Amino acid sequence: MSRLFQRFHDMSIRHQLMVGIAFVYALLMTLLVAYLVAGQSDFLHRRAGVDASRMAEMLAAGSAPWVMANDVAGLQEVVRSLGRDPDVRYAMLLSSDGRVLAHNDPGNIGHFVTDATSRNLLAGLPVLTTLVADDDLIDVAAPVMTGKHFIGWARVGVGQERIAANLRQVKYKGAVFALLAIALGSLFAVFMANSLTRGLNRLVSATARVRGGERGFRVKFERKDEIGRVGNDFNLMLAALEESESERKQATEAHRASEERFRDIALTSADWLWEVDAEGRYTFASDNVLDVLGYRAEEIVGKTPFDLMPPEEAERVMPLFQDIVARQVPFRLLENLNRHKDGTTHVILTSGVPVFDARGQLRGYRGAEQDVTERRRAEQAALAAQAETARLLAISDQSRLVLLSMIEDRKAADAEIRKLNASLEQRVRDRTAELEVANKELESFSYSVSHDLRAPLRAVSGFAQILARSHSDSLNEEGRHYLDNVIAASERMGTLIDDLLHYSRTGRGAVRAVPVPLAPLAAHLASTFGERIAATGARFEVIEPLVTPLGDATLIGQILANLVDNALTYRCRDGMPQVTLSAVREGEWVVLRVADNGIGIAPEYHEKIFQVFQRLHSEDEYPGTGIGLAIVAKAVRLMEGEVGIESVPGQGSTFRVRLPAAKEEGSSN
Repeated sequence: MSRLFQRFHDMSIRHQLMVGIAFVYALLMTLLVAYLVAGQSDFLHRRAGVDASRMAEMLAAGSAPWVMANDVAGLQEVVRSLGRDPDVRYAMLLSSDGRVLAHNDPGNIGHFVTDATSRNLLAGLPVLTTLVADDDLIDVAAPVMTGKHFIGWARVGVGQERIAANLRQVKYKGAVFALLAIALGSLFAVFMANSLTRGLNRLVSATARVRGGERGFRVKFERKDEIGRVGNDFNLMLAALEESESERKQATEAHRASEERFRDIALTSADWLWEVDAEGRYTFASDNVLDVLGYRAEEIVGKTPFDLMPPEEAERVMPLFQDIVARQVPFRLLENLNRHKDGTTHVILTSGVPVFDARGQLRGYRGAEQDVTERRRAEQAALAAQAETARLLAISDQSRLVLLSMIEDRKAADAEIRKLNASLEQRVRDRTAELEVANKELESFSYSVSHDLRAPLRAVSGFAQILARSHSDSLNEEGRHYLDNVIAASERMGTLIDDLLHYSRTGRGAVRAVPVPLAPLAAHLASTFGERIAATGARFEVIEPLVTPLGDATLIGQILANLVDNALTYRCRDGMPQVTLSAVREGEWVVLRVADNGIGIAPEYHEKIFQVFQRLHSEDEYPGTGIGLAIVAKAVRLMEGEVGIESVPGQGSTFRVRLPAAKEEGSSN
């Protein structure tokens, strides 16, 4: 029965209306015919009972004189006259002690009745009594009276064959009438279903066009009922969607342009850009740090600025930085000494600005560092030249000519120093201007990604971890449980932000349409998920040959990785996971299928799962962020393909991706 209801539920609304109306109409007509047949049966049986009672009373009244006269011939004539009725099976007259006085079968005359029904009759009161009343026979007995004296019984048995024949005729006519009515009801159901679902079919078709990426059209409805109003609302929603997509596209382009500008500045600037957290540890360093201090960017992350200074320099600079952080103010051109990776000392000018989260709490600093070692060496050379000039002037006091010569040298040296100083100052101004532009670009970029999304999360996670490390012992069990929940939720939110950024960056570069061999991608999948496949006891099967589609290799790799990850995640707990990858050609398309034997997905969620943040299970049941399948749908859409699913709960799922086929098809083993 449940499977029947499931099949009805899986039908289209049009078929549901047709089947539902026809079924209700058939049920009502069946009940009506059954009610009429039951009423007719009850009426006929009641009338047969009345007729039998009347015949028994007539037999009793007509036989009373003959019983008194003990005239057997007269009694037999009375009984024989009643037996002419074709429905009468038997008629008899009994004495008060049960002896048969007359009977339509003369052989029974003179005998005593001994059956249980007759004994009950003789033991009862002399009143009209129905002995048997069923679908086959009605047996009625009436007392024979002379005045007030009871002298015997008149008993009549009437068969029900004619009533049964009448009822069969009624049932046949009722069935014919019901079938005709059901046929008319079915035609009416078809008409109503077509009328009601015509508008819905338009909406379904329009929704498919929107899902396929088509825009700029509207659905026309002439109806004024609820379907018409839904159509008008759909048109309004489509207009809002087009406007939202346009705004999102503009914002994405602006964000991409900002990223490109920041990247260009970071690559072309001679300074190296950095960012530290509230504890003073580097969380970001541009690649230029390799040119300045000889370290790769990943070697810098996690260190503090003081780790790069000589010990005595760190002791000198640390109070200055602590004062700046305490006041939460920007600083510019703070001179300090840093150790190069090769052990040499470099003179650095550091500038930075504070970074705050959404609540105004200090999240850290970001800025740039400029290597002025060469300039300081030039300045020291200038100072040495000035000292040497003074020494020479003191010696040249003995000779005017020597003095004049030294004066000229000094003027030339001063001019050179002034020229050098002017050049260095201009470079400082140029570097400062570049640094300010880089800071603005860095601030814009970080605000749109890190500040708005990661900053609140990092603050919550950081303080929660500090609280867990420093004050866990002062909390009770419930408090530690809540704190663990906060830390776990922060980690899940971090993962969600990473997935969201991954989703937003999908297809950001130029999407290429080239033949993409699938065999290397399948081998990469087996390697990437090898540990998970072994840990879960899964079986990953590639059905060869794999037909080559036309698309972007990076996007196709993301699609297959997300589908295999989804299959391994949503597996049944009590069986061996089975994941199958195939790619076959269907006309001008290549259909990629990733099938599994997991928990499956109910039909009502087959479209919902490809939307961002749509999850069907709790985090405790199956981990995830609800973005993986949205990335699949976006990547397929960027390559002008189609994605769909065939799934039955408890029997697994098959995801299919349709992509254009390469003109020169290739297969690989």
